[in-house]
Amino acid sequence: MFWEIITAFGDIRVWLVIALIFFTSLLIFPKKIKKYSWFIFKTVPAIIIGFIITYILKILLKIPRPCLGLISCPNSYSFPSSHATVIFAATTTIVLNQKNNYLRFALIIFAILVSLSRVILDLHTIYDLISGSIIGIVVGLLVQKIDEKMGKP
Repeated sequence: MFWEIITAFGDIRVWLVIALIFFTSLLIFPKKIKKYSWFIFKTVPAIIIGFIITYILKILLKIPRPCLGLISCPNSYSFPSSHATVIFAATTTIVLNQKNNYLRFALIIFAILVSLSRVILDLHTIYDLISGSIIGIVVGLLVQKIDEKMGKP
């Protein structure tokens, strides 16, 4: 049950709901939330771009999941893990915009656990996770760099 709950944090739909809640809060409480507007300009684009990259790679590479043939196995392809990409894209941008080292460390551990949940639930291989994590980190770093060059919040 723990792994099924934690794996949800790698689902892009969960992050889009979080973004919608955050965006709504930004509209309602603009002065209190404004210092966190980087979330909308960095984290959300990184998640979406990372997800699109993994989606395209899955279609091109067509690598089956390790659970292929089991009733609970998703119909989509395995490589790379979009859950790992999404959680590491989010974690990278959040870590780069936080000063609290304890929070940074906790987020990195959390991202690793979310990714590992995919192997524990037999939905991915470790190679799927490593590739997805790398894509997420690279996309997060690129979005951060582009945002710094553009001078956005």
